[in-house]
Amino acid sequence: MNEKCPLCKNSMILINAHHIIPQAAGGSAGPVINICAQCHDGIHQCAIKVLAGKSAEANHIADNIFSNKKLAYDLIQSIVQSTLKKREGQISEKDFDYKLLLVFPGHSKKYLKILAKDAGMSIVNYVTELTIREIKKRFPDFKGD
Repeated sequence: MNEKCPLCKNSMILINAHHIIPQAAGGSAGPVINICAQCHDGIHQCAIKVLAGKSAEANHIADNIFSNKKLAYDLIQSIVQSTLKKREGQISEKDFDYKLLLVFPGHSKKYLKILAKDAGMSIVNYVTELTIREIKKRFPDFKGD
């Protein structure tokens, strides 16, 4: 059987089961979508770039890999949304420090705490709000709150 990838439309030599809800966010039991290995890697690379505040790089990757951009962006957003939800009160201090470095390279935790305090928010809520604002700039269809 010569199954085609729903994202790039190429024949799938290696079929990957992509979890719509990431396994780390509780999606181990599914649902999944079968995509090719290159698109699977691309989906995760794009999501990492978006979460790191590098949406322009994510768009560049997406433009060069995916034919079905709507489905690709939906899958990218599912990873981003799940990651953001997982952060809300369910993340260790060590993990949070690591995510800060990814999302806001060059910003110290101390600096972000000051900004959060000025905004009358916890640092977790402040970083989440900034991240969502940046994602919505780059991906207008993003529905995460």
